[in-house]
Amino acid sequence: MANNLEKTNKNALYHSSIENIITIRKHVEDKTTILLNIEGDLHVFIDGELFNLGKEDIIIINPNSSYEAYSKEGTFTCVLNLYLDKLIGNNNLRFKCFSGNDEDKKKYDFIKYSVSRILDNSATYKTEYTTSSMIFDLISYLEANFRSDSNLNIKNQKNIDRMISIQNYIKDNYKNNLSLKDVADHEYLTTSYLSVFFLNTFGKTFLQFYNDIRLDHAVEELTYTDNTVEKIAENSGFSDSRSFVAVFKKKYFTTPSKY
Repeated sequence: MANNLEKTNKNALYHSSIENIITIRKHVEDKTTILLNIEGDLHVFIDGELFNLGKEDIIIINPNSSYEAYSKEGTFTCVLNLYLDKLIGNNNLRFKCFSGNDEDKKKYDFIKYSVSRILDNSATYKTEYTTSSMIFDLISYLEANFRSDSNLNIKNQKNIDRMISIQNYIKDNYKNNLSLKDVADHEYLTTSYLSVFFLNTFGKTFLQFYNDIRLDHAVEELTYTDNTVEKIAENSGFSDSRSFVAVFKKKYFTTPSKY
């Protein structure tokens, strides 16, 4: 995923960006995310359900939803992340919002307008007060027109809590050359149970999931620093540069030095 423009306000109440989305790996979303797809075809999976976004389509991903996305040729997508727990003290507010198969397109116009204005304000560094006012107007509109009262059942909530815990533990400790047993011990699970949980929940093995997180950090370091491949391998939690290069080449079809 490549960011062309992004702005996070100083208190992390929201984050806006324009992105060329190629792949967003499966994860549990921790905020309310609005996608306004300007160009290209974007395929979004939310809790296992596929949503196909074409030109000017909108979708909202709710907190605690399992979420992934991909595009074959890339997109031009406006992304607005709202941290509702900090904005309005309620991170349980959920919206049912997807314009793709909705015949009433006009009710999405205000969302498009708001997202565009917020991004424009971010790009031109206008006052936080102006942007915050737009965000609260947008939240009020969404609550009035797209609020969903559906609740997760207890079993699903437990799985989501576990997914978030695992995801956060690996993100916090990716430099430590983690093993499946390390994560299992942290979650008080057996390795065999956790292995199956990864396949059923994330759609990949523990090692594939762990490598994706390590490679994300490696790519960022390759892009923005002059560190050697050996140092990047160490910083990204690989035992040596040889294993790092092998994993990197398998995913990106090139070596880190040529990336």
